[in-house]
Amino acid sequence: MSELDDFRSGVLARQIDADKALIRGDAEPRIALWSENEPLSLMSAGGEWRFGYSEICGFFRQLAARFSDGCDFTFDLQVAEIGGDLAYSVGFERYRVAVAGAPLAAVELRATHAYRREEGGWKIVHRHGDAAAR
Repeated sequence: MSELDDFRSGVLARQIDADKALIRGDAEPRIALWSENEPLSLMSAGGEWRFGYSEICGFFRQLAARFSDGCDFTFDLQVAEIGGDLAYSVGFERYRVAVAGAPLAAVELRATHAYRREEGGWKIVHRHGDAAAR
């Protein structure tokens, strides 16, 4: 199996599991995927941006607290590549979630992640998400 195949089956599979937890209200699995080493950046689908580990963790915890009943999460990977100690993925996240007590609603986001190799594994160092255009 190639390094890219390992990345897809390992890192991206853990990321999908973490995102499933997030839409059910648990941010900790997603936070565990992030590097603690600066620089770090987040540009959320809601238009917020955060820089640094503590700001990003706080944002994810606030987001998860607003989510409930998340289900049907899928990640449609379009591109993934590794170059030395950096990697990226681009794809579509699709799921249903209740936000702030509202009824379940369908969400489709374009998501780009950048990863850095740290201590033999991969950690997220950047995320950009936005609403997918129809």
